[in-house]
Amino acid sequence: MLLAFLPPRTRPVAYPPYFPPILQQAASFAKPNELTASDQPWAMAWYGQRQCVWLSNPSDLIKIHDYQNRFKRCC
Repeated sequence: MLLAFLPPRTRPVAYPPYFPPILQQAASFAKPNELTASDQPWAMAWYGQRQCVWLSNPSDLIKIHDYQNRFKRCC
C-alpha cells in the first residue's frame, strides 16, 4: 500500500490518447455548421461538438468538400 503513494504518479489520461481540452480548442476553430476531418472523428464530435469525418483518402475528402459540405481551413 505504501508503494501506491510514492512516485512516479500515473496520469489521468486514458488510451487512446484523447485530451478533451485540446480537442475542444481544435473544434473551436470551426463554426457549428462547418465540417471538420480528424483521425479521431468520434472524439472531435463528442468533445468538440462539431461534425467530423474520418481523415481518409484525399480524393474522398475532396468529393465531400465539393459535393456535400465545406471543410474548415484552419492552417
